[in-house]
Amino acid sequence: MLSGREFKRIRGEITKILKEITEHELFNNFIFYDEVPTEELQYWKYDISIIEEDFNASIQSVCGYFVASQKVMQNRECNINGFFRINDIIAEEFYYIDNVNGPLNKLANSLKEIKSFAETDLEISIGINAGINNECQWLREVCEENMLIIHSAENEDFVDVSCMMSERYDLRCTKEKDNNKVELLRIPFDKVKYFDNFERINNRNNYYEEEKYNYINSNTEKEYKSEINNTTENDEDNGTTYEKLCELISGVWTYDELIVDFTQKRITKEGEKIRLGKKQMEILKILVYNKGNIISREQLIQYVWYTDEVNDRTVDAHISKIRRELGLTCIKSVPGYGYRLEC
Repeated sequence: MLSGREFKRIRGEITKILKEITEHELFNNFIFYDEVPTEELQYWKYDISIIEEDFNASIQSVCGYFVASQKVMQNRECNINGFFRINDIIAEEFYYIDNVNGPLNKLANSLKEIKSFAETDLEISIGINAGINNECQWLREVCEENMLIIHSAENEDFVDVSCMMSERYDLRCTKEKDNNKVELLRIPFDKVKYFDNFERINNRNNYYEEEKYNYINSNTEKEYKSEINNTTENDEDNGTTYEKLCELISGVWTYDELIVDFTQKRITKEGEKIRLGKKQMEILKILVYNKGNIISREQLIQYVWYTDEVNDRTVDAHISKIRRELGLTCIKSVPGYGYRLEC
């Protein structure tokens, strides 16, 4: 069993690695803090979560904070649109450095060491969460987001980065403004409850002009963003509708040595039986049925749990379990949107 002293030592090692990655590996310049920043600005927090099999966090411990050194990323005016756009930038930077030179893999040994002390099958992860320092409690609650989760890959010598950000909604203020300007917001679906006198906009291109951040000057990044935008804006055309998600799959899905029988609720890999929970089986079913299409967390929550009350982290933990148990590295995270099966 992991003792308090051992956990404190490993947490110190993880904190040291996170400080190095934050200050030297990312494209933008950031400053790492051991304590929560006191200035009025946007900040990000690292924490370790040790989650039990039923996905209730049993231990959560902070590993440090970081803020941007340049003004445009500090968001000192606590602009709501700016808050979520900057989070997208941070998420894409973490994805980029992990895919290119893998500095996050330095964390693998520490996560593996924590897991080796566990007597049961626990999920160990490092979360990246965003917040702001401001006197207004309403604004603090709106500008709060669980962004990314770093966890052990199938090969525990490496880590995976999964997206935790919710699907974004575009809102327009329905209340008249003195300056005759229309107030437009783009916020996660679970933040809508904080806004009165706003209506959802279905076609954001008519109302919303996205600010440009030239933080990565590469054609690859532009092509990636274009692909994401085209995919999400044409959801009705590609058939990813709620009605389609509700339809049941009958028959068998195979991938390499993996055989998934959705009718019999049976999974085998190389002849060995593999057991997934009911929710994980339903998530896999939705991803398989909509192979190639992006499925948002909101869609998974609505059609697996039938409620808006489930935390995004629960979805990510289930996805992590599916990836690890089945070896499905083809379940890809799409920053700011959700997941897509690419096999």
